[in-house]
Formats: sequence, C-alpha cells, structure tokens
Amino acid sequence: REGHTILLTTHYMEEAERLCERVAIMDRGNSIAMGTPRELIASIGAEHMVEFYKLLGGGLRDAGWQRENLSKNRLKRVIIRQKREPVSLDAPIRTDDGEVMPDPPSKEPSVLDRMERQDVKRAVQDCIQALEPDFREVLVLRDMQDFSYDEIGGMLKVAAGTVKSRLFRARESVKECLKKAMGSF
Repeated sequence: REGHTILLTTHYMEEAERLCERVAIMDRGNSIAMGTPRELIASIGAEHMVEFYKLLGGGLRDAGWQRENLSKNRLKRVIIRQKREPVSLDAPIRTDDGEVMPDPPSKEPSVLDRMERQDVKRAVQDCIQALEPDFREVLVLRDMQDFSYDEIGGMLKVAAGTVKSRLFRARESVKECLKKAMGSF
C-alpha cells in the first residue's frame, strides 16, 4: 500500500529483492547501507556472485547462506573503503573557521639528530682535551685553524716533519679515543 511501511527482517537478499522496494542493511544495530535491492547489489558487485552460484548448478537455496555472507562481507569492505578516503598530507585542513594550510615540515635537524651531534661534538672535544699538549697544539693549529705545516713549524720552532709526525699521532689517538667513547664506526 502507498504511504505505509512494513518492516521485514531477513538474512536473504533474494527474499528482500522479491518483496521490498527499499532495503536497509544493518550491522550491530547500525544502518550501513540503504537503497533499492538492485542498487545495493550493483554497488557491491553481488550480481556476479548470484550468477556464479546459478552456474554451479546447485540450488540457490543450498548456496544461499554462502552467497549472503559473501555479499555482506563485500558490502562491508566497500563501505569501509568509501569511509577511508585517501587524504593528502599537503591538502588544506578543514576547520570550523574555514581551511588552514598544514605546517610544512621543518628543515631543521630533528631533536634526535641534534642530540647525536652534541654527543659526538662532546666526545671529540673530550678526546682532544685528553691529548698531550704537544699533540693537541699541532692538531688544533692544523685541523681547526688551518695553518700550513711550515707555519706551525715556525710557531712551535720545530721542523715540518715533526709537525706531520705529531699530527699523525694526534689524529690516531683521537680516533682510538672516539672508538672507545662511541663504539667502532
């Protein structure tokens, strides 16, 4: 009758298709889909499942519960997929006040990177401080202040060969100290 609603509960889409103009599919008390039986079947591709069972030669009654479970599961997946729209991380964020652009990632090093650099810097400084003064002087003048071998030799009143020898031994000592302090790298 026109203007009247009859509530029919069924687990069989075939039955709903024959008897109903509109169908609501419920899951745990929530309506997860609504439409005509044809619309719902088309939206989940269930018409192919129904035809598949018909082609098997078995009666629909025997395969009905399997078809219904497949259809319901397929419908749930389609609905879940529709709710999980892909979202770009660069897209504007919608708020009650309009749209806000997301903050771009910082170009600064991460906190972890900064802490790691501080640890390395502290370890290098400690290792340099642990050198004997003659070796520390040569290392600082050459590697930190960028003086030439001859300039360092002139300042310390030693031969350039002695500067090179002290520099080599200072670098080796710092390398060994860092291995102990930070592990092999």
